[in-house]
Amino acid sequence: MNNKYIWITCSCHNYYQTILKINKLNINIYDSNYDNNLLNIKIKDQDYKTIKKYLPSLLVKNKYSAGIGKIHKLIHKYFFIIISIFISFIILFILSNLTLDIKVIHSKKDIRNLIYNALEDEGITKLSWKKNYDELAKIKNNILKKYQDRIEWIEIESIGMKYIIRVEERIINRSSKPSHYCNVIASKNGVITDIKTVKGDAKVTRGSYVKKGDILIGGSINLNEEIKAQVCASGSVKAEVWYIVDVTMPLKYTKINKTGKNRINFLIDDGINSYYILRPRLKKYKSSKTKLISFPSINLYLTKDEEIIIKKYKYSKDEALEKAILLAISKINVQKKDKEKIITQKVLKKELNDSKINLEMFFSIEEEIGVVD
Repeated sequence: MNNKYIWITCSCHNYYQTILKINKLNINIYDSNYDNNLLNIKIKDQDYKTIKKYLPSLLVKNKYSAGIGKIHKLIHKYFFIIISIFISFIILFILSNLTLDIKVIHSKKDIRNLIYNALEDEGITKLSWKKNYDELAKIKNNILKKYQDRIEWIEIESIGMKYIIRVEERIINRSSKPSHYCNVIASKNGVITDIKTVKGDAKVTRGSYVKKGDILIGGSINLNEEIKAQVCASGSVKAEVWYIVDVTMPLKYTKINKTGKNRINFLIDDGINSYYILRPRLKKYKSSKTKLISFPSINLYLTKDEEIIIKKYKYSKDEALEKAILLAISKINVQKKDKEKIITQKVLKKELNDSKINLEMFFSIEEEIGVVD
């Protein structure tokens, strides 16, 4: 049954006669108002055709919907404008709550990297959902507690779509002049390349081979085979130390290149299945997602799909050997400290087959081996 209501406007010199004419057509009037010889009446949509057929001279204006019907008509008429406004609000909401940049302010690179990693562990990354005040306060406390020996103070400030993090490093003053008796001993086997004594008596010279635990600088100061004093020995002792590094390098590898094309989409996940709101148009792509809204059983994500091209390659024998050597060097660089240097490097053994190359490589490194005992 059609219960849709509309309003029509009729020319009316006599209000009662017009109402009477409409009633004679068995048409119910549900509401009305009269002004300046114009009668506005509310009728059922199905009765409009009857008036138009039998009383056409009364009609002044076309029909327009009333109530829900009117709203439905307005929505249908301005559908694309409404959708555009709705999408604009969604985009504005998303952009105002997304993190597009993170900047840690500190002079030391290792401190900046430490904070970046700590923030990532706490869920603060680029394109992540912004945290509220209480969450940021909790994150600051977690970082200070976790790195209390390195971080004195940290402040996380949300400015627009980015975070500005200011941090102060904790400086721990350690006594460089312990008063107790001690020796400087070798932490590793090696051949001494340099020795500088600050306190104590040097027990080795350049070119001496030492084993781990040998005394390099003694805390006892002797004169004519008699102990004259006992101090906590200090100084710097460098030695040539040897390492063997084994690496395996596959001959076949896959390279993924981005084309620069990307597409924003929305993903609905109910815990069992996932559904894209827009149909993906990229053939092969790498996708990242950020949670927008979370319900008990459904999550809405903003996704960014980046088109990629996957190509497979194979190293030649010379290329594979070069890559394996670079991999071995990178492994030894991770192990050694910045001021330590590689003295010699040499390939001891290599095995090559159709799928991989196995490499054994020798390194000698000059490093500080003296430790206080």
